[in-house]
Amino acid sequence: MRTHVLQRYGILLDTLAQITDVERQVVQQGAQPGAFVPDQLLEQWTLTFQGGRGFFESGLDEEIVSVLVDFDYFLDNMIGFLPTTALNKEAYIRYDEGWQEIREMADWTLKRIAFLQMPGEVEFDLN
Repeated sequence: MRTHVLQRYGILLDTLAQITDVERQVVQQGAQPGAFVPDQLLEQWTLTFQGGRGFFESGLDEEIVSVLVDFDYFLDNMIGFLPTTALNKEAYIRYDEGWQEIREMADWTLKRIAFLQMPGEVEFDLN
């Protein structure tokens, strides 16, 4: 169980990184013109996060789980304002204000997690 949850955590970090990367999304969108990359990323997040199920019990730091829950809560509040497709998908990825807010929140979420995972005082040995 723990290994599965930690794998999900890794996928969530990768999904957050993909959400922040506009150029990668544009390239993916060009390679899959029939798809809508922002929707795919949000669906990937939802399917992987699974409402946070199992994270608290997995031994993953509670503060990190709280940061993930914060992002998920933010997404829940934004979903209703996002279209499911766009006429100009590349322009949407680059310029839509709602999608930009999600990208910025994903970036902030990754930064918060990185900060939480930084070691505290590191003792150095002269050897």
